[in-house]
Amino acid sequence: PQDHFQFPIMPNQQNFLSGNMGEIRGDHFHAGIDIRTGGKTGNPVYAAADGYVYRIKISTGGYGNVLYIAHPAQMTQLQEGYITVYAHLKKFNEPIARYVRQKQYQNESFQIELFPDSRQFPVKKGQQIGLSGNSGSSRGPHLHFEIRDDTEKALNPLYFGFDEIKDNIPPRFFKIALRTLDIRSRINGEFGRLEFIPIIEETINVTGLIGIEIESYDQVNRSRRKMGVNFIELMMDNTLLYRYHLEKLNFNKTKNVKVHIDYETALREKRKFQRCYLADGNILKCYHTPGLSPPGNSVGQAGRKGKIFINDTLLHSVTIRIYDAYHNSAQIKLTLKGASSKFDIHEPFPPPPTTINYSVFENILKVSAKGYAHYNSPAQIFINSFNYELPAAYNNNNEVVYLWDLRKGLPDSMNFCGINKKFPFTEIIPSNTEFYFSNKKIDLYFSKKALFDTLYLQIMNTDYTDKNTDY
Repeated sequence: PQDHFQFPIMPNQQNFLSGNMGEIRGDHFHAGIDIRTGGKTGNPVYAAADGYVYRIKISTGGYGNVLYIAHPAQMTQLQEGYITVYAHLKKFNEPIARYVRQKQYQNESFQIELFPDSRQFPVKKGQQIGLSGNSGSSRGPHLHFEIRDDTEKALNPLYFGFDEIKDNIPPRFFKIALRTLDIRSRINGEFGRLEFIPIIEETINVTGLIGIEIESYDQVNRSRRKMGVNFIELMMDNTLLYRYHLEKLNFNKTKNVKVHIDYETALREKRKFQRCYLADGNILKCYHTPGLSPPGNSVGQAGRKGKIFINDTLLHSVTIRIYDAYHNSAQIKLTLKGASSKFDIHEPFPPPPTTINYSVFENILKVSAKGYAHYNSPAQIFINSFNYELPAAYNNNNEVVYLWDLRKGLPDSMNFCGINKKFPFTEIIPSNTEFYFSNKKIDLYFSKKALFDTLYLQIMNTDYTDKNTDY
């Protein structure tokens, strides 16, 4: 509904934000908007609509001093009921503050959560309910404000028609990344991840299954704060492959942000790339992935959940658009050129001294040997005393690369030109499954919801020594 809710602080004058709905905060999505209060506490906070206080909570972290007001459908003449949330308050208005103090003394606890009767604290639209503050886990004075539906799912407050917020600044791209998603995929001839700044339209050689990631941010008028982008579209050859629109958030699933973003890059570099495809284990409901599968087209995308599959040598146009709540938008275009992944045959050079490194990339073990620019002989990989011949995948930048799909088995070691490389792989731990692992030195338990994706467990024994390992 438009124009039903009153802005909760400094109404009828321009306000400014320091955070928006869907912004990625640590291990969760931000569930509301953060309204700036001029660097001070004590601004009056008003009820957004008629209703009653149904929940009160005081804690030293989280939302701090917070009020929850219910707006049932029968009280609002709306088809649906709503809940509004007012967090990080300095204090509550009387008689709410008096009621809370009484319960704190009774429970002998400062931190408290209360659910008063629906008739105890009725409120009218525009009635003052407290003062803005900096309580809980707030990093500066502001009001955190949410609008939820009657099932407690968070909605974007900026869709409710508040004129107090002005925004004519489009969101912005910062970086783009392409990621190989199966063992036959290549980006500019290599397996792995390519990251770049989209200054001009790029042409990139790819083959196989590819995922695109973006690092982007949004801004609103008179705010230098970089906020989140919660609406992304990916199109290839003028057909929609992927749409992400976080307009409703289930709090029980907010930690799925770890699988929505490239979590490995976020941990390693403190930068948040949003995937433009659905990764394994992602159960959020804010995606639309129609795909593309016209007759006679060799690039069938249907059922790939936004992942791009290219097995031809044609040019393909990719457009990525991002939007904010005020319909400001930005877009970039890439050209993906289908390229053969055939490995060029070269005469082997005499093996020079080398180092062998390995990494796990999704489900693929990548082993690279430096100093073998044109070497193409197979390696030997050992799994449970079985010996498999592993051909070279490609060579580039003075190294030869071997790829192994770990779903086929966990290798014990690998022999390359007489050099033996040991691996500490111990067990495949599936996602969404209760799993026990035990050996002579350790017992591990994984609950059903412990893992978003398959874990290739590596345990380093105290007597394990390998000068070429990164551990």
